[in-house]
Amino acid sequence: MGGVGSGRYGAGYVKSKDIVENRLTFSIRFFSKAFNDTGLSSFTLHSPTNSRKVLGSGIVNPDEMYISLSYSNLELRIYVDQTPCHYGGVRYWFICSSCGRRSSKLYGDNIGLACRTCCNLNYYSQQHTKTDSYYYQRKAEQVARKIDKEYKYNLNRPFPAKPKYMKWIAYQKLWCKFKKYSELSFQYWLRGAYKFLDLNKDFKQ
Repeated sequence: MGGVGSGRYGAGYVKSKDIVENRLTFSIRFFSKAFNDTGLSSFTLHSPTNSRKVLGSGIVNPDEMYISLSYSNLELRIYVDQTPCHYGGVRYWFICSSCGRRSSKLYGDNIGLACRTCCNLNYYSQQHTKTDSYYYQRKAEQVARKIDKEYKYNLNRPFPAKPKYMKWIAYQKLWCKFKKYSELSFQYWLRGAYKFLDLNKDFKQ
């Protein structure tokens, strides 16, 4: 029984888990090259939605296998492990400070960094189905972000303008996809709204 905007989940439904897409993500791939080198190296963290916004900075220590990170007014030390690959070389992993398990990604919050299990996170696709209006809103947003990386979906916000480097054929294909997902999102939102109103009508009677 869904509510407004959904066939399965209502728009006002409070989900028990947050999603990884809402968190700042640290991938070990970003640091792999630094651990293959010798000596200390520094890096700067930028916001995934605003490249000009600096979120923190840190130092990679490949000799002692850890990363010193200044993030969100916190001073963190993230240890790194490595495992051999079948065809030579090694693969690097973060060590989660909460559970001690290896993880290829850590997720940020107000108290530090931890793996997906410790942060109680799941993926966006796990919380929405193809009968959910938010599913298609997300799809439309992903299409628009191929042109504008900071695009936030809104019914009143138009599709981004064509960049100078993009051909009209490629732009029109993206626009058609965006329009398709936007229309599907609105259709399922209306369907959920009608169901919600009918349920309330029966309840009042």
